[in-house]
This record gives sequence, structure tokens and C-alpha cells, in this order.
Amino acid sequence: MKKYIFSTVIFFLLFAIPTNAQYALSYGSSFGASAYRGEMGMNHKDFQLFKKRNEINISYGIYARYKLKPAIFLKADLLFSRISGSDQYSTDPSRRFRNLDFRNDLVELNCQGELRLWRQYIFNSSYRYITFYELFVATGPGIVFSNPKAFYAGEWIPLQPLKTEGQHYSKTQFEIPFSIGSAISYRKKYKAGIDFTWHSTFTDYLDDVSKNYVDPNSLSSQLSANLANRSSQFPFPVSTSVLNNYAPGTVRGDRSRYDSYFTCNVDLAYVIRGQTRYYHVRPNPQWTPPRPKSKVIF
Repeated sequence: MKKYIFSTVIFFLLFAIPTNAQYALSYGSSFGASAYRGEMGMNHKDFQLFKKRNEINISYGIYARYKLKPAIFLKADLLFSRISGSDQYSTDPSRRFRNLDFRNDLVELNCQGELRLWRQYIFNSSYRYITFYELFVATGPGIVFSNPKAFYAGEWIPLQPLKTEGQHYSKTQFEIPFSIGSAISYRKKYKAGIDFTWHSTFTDYLDDVSKNYVDPNSLSSQLSANLANRSSQFPFPVSTSVLNNYAPGTVRGDRSRYDSYFTCNVDLAYVIRGQTRYYHVRPNPQWTPPRPKSKVIF
């Protein structure tokens, strides 16, 4: 984890280099909600984000933005998001009897290119603008640190070391966020906005569910076997014919698509005024303006 923290610090220090353009650099924080879409919980074939309140979680982070061109920005974002899912909220009977659940506290670092699509100025009585509205889109590469856990015996158990499907996967994965949002600025220094971001990952193990059930005797421990197949732990009696649907070799997840998650955040930023050629240049007290040359009029 130390190397990710070190990379984060270096990333943000690069954005802290003084700029020669006015109002080009800004820092801010964001806070909002997150939701997950994958093999657990509601049927992934139905686009029903935020339908179940228990699957809505918290997302927050910090960021730095640098203006490259009048309508083009570069943004570094450090985001913390919790995602979760439980088969008890599914409308699919096969998922409900599968009886799996998870929680994952994600740490994401990304670098996005941001394009302003539209801007509207509001002027004061002296015809100087004090506020503007804007719309933007953004995307870019990112890295996400994942650590899925399951609630079992009164505590949250990390799943990655247990290899519940007999597969090893990395906790660090690449992802690509796609954002669209709007913002309002006041007196060039203060900025508030909202953005909607879809995070497409390159892993199917944000929820520790992807492929098939394996022979419990091939797993590393009894705990791993108990968390790999929890259909027998369903709170109501289940027939043997139903339990046979979760036997070794049967489908446990959906390997045809990667997991993803969604965030909706409100952000507040402070825009730093950079130093231009004429900014903060104090006049020389010994200097006096030259006298105009006299003209002789005939």
C-alpha cells in the first residue's frame, strides 16, 4: 500500500508546480454516492442503479485540475468509494438461493482529460463577469485498489486470499472512468459542481465472483469452502434439487463481462491565481514618468 500512497503524493506534487497563467490551477474535494454493477445483487441485465437503498454507498475524494487550453483541462483525482451487493436484494431466484454478499472499499487514482463543451457568463453592472456555468466531459486511465470482503460469523472476511474459485487475482486493477458534469464559478476563485462517472474496470473480481463453483476439497481451508458456496446457509429451508444448482462445476458468476461501478459526486474547488508578467509587480518609488516635450506654437 505504501507504493500507492507514494505514487499519489508524487502525482499531486506535479500539479503543484507554479503556473504562468492566471486561474489555471485549482484544488478541490468531492463527496457523494456510489453504486456497483456486477454478478451480485440485482440482475445485471436490468439497468437499475440506486433502486435498492442498501446498495447505495459513500464516495469521497480530493483532486487537482490544471488548465492546458481555454477549454481543455488535466485532472488528477484520488477517490475513495465503497461498493456492496447482496443476493438477498435480487429479483432472480437463482441469485437469491446462491446467498452471496460482499463489500469492497475501493481506492482509485486516475488522470483524466477534461473538455468543456459549453460555458455561459453572467455579467455585473460594469460588464465584468462574476459567474459562469459550464458543461464538461472527461475520461482517462486510472488504477483502482480492490479488497472484497464477505460478512461471515459476525465479521468482514477478506476474500482474495481465500481463492474461493480456486483462482488468484490481483487487488490492483486498471480502470477507465467516463464523466459528464456541470459546474458554476463565482468571482473566478470559487467553483462548485456535480459529476456523474461510470468506472469501467478490467477485472471481474470486484465482488469475488466470476466463474464456476469448484470442489470444496480443493480449496485451501474450510473457511474458504464455507464462503465459496453459501447456498446451504440460506435462512429458509431449500430443497436438494435447488442446492444441486450450486454443485461443483456449475456457474457461480458471469465471466462474459467485467465489473463496474458508478459515482455521483458534488465537488467544491478553490482556483489559484497564477503569476503573470504583470502580477504582483511593485513600482519603483524612485521612478517618475517622463515629462512630455514642449511644443512651440507660432
